[in-house]
Amino acid sequence: MRVHGMTGLVVIGLALCGCVPVLPAAPTLLLAEESTVMPGEQVPLRLLNDAQSDQMGFDQAVAAGSNAALIMFLARNPASSHAAAARAQLALRRTPDAPAVTAAVAGTDVRIVAAFDAARLSGDPAALIAFVAQYGNHPLAAEARRLSGG
Repeated sequence: MRVHGMTGLVVIGLALCGCVPVLPAAPTLLLAEESTVMPGEQVPLRLLNDAQSDQMGFDQAVAAGSNAALIMFLARNPASSHAAAARAQLALRRTPDAPAVTAAVAGTDVRIVAAFDAARLSGDPAALIAFVAQYGNHPLAAEARRLSGG
């Protein structure tokens, strides 16, 4: 099998529009830096450490170029060493994503991510508090509390 149009490493695992879930007990596996893999050939794998996985998730969220990707990064990685940078990138984004983009990135959380983004973009603390009242058990509720000052 030949990997076309890519140099370097190929990620094995789930990648939804630039967001790789960070699971502490399951390191991310990468193929070795090979551009050609023959059928039946064994390929050495390299494990990412937590810092590398965190960096990759952040880089992919930024590269995706959407509010939803940054929001999902923060929902999955609120204590990341890159959370402040993700928040700063998100703060620069002042228009909502197209609904299809949010749906593609957020999957089953599409309503929650869209509601969070709308509340964030409104700039109204009451909208963020209303988000928390409706979605208080979701990880983004903590982010909404932080933004509302509460």
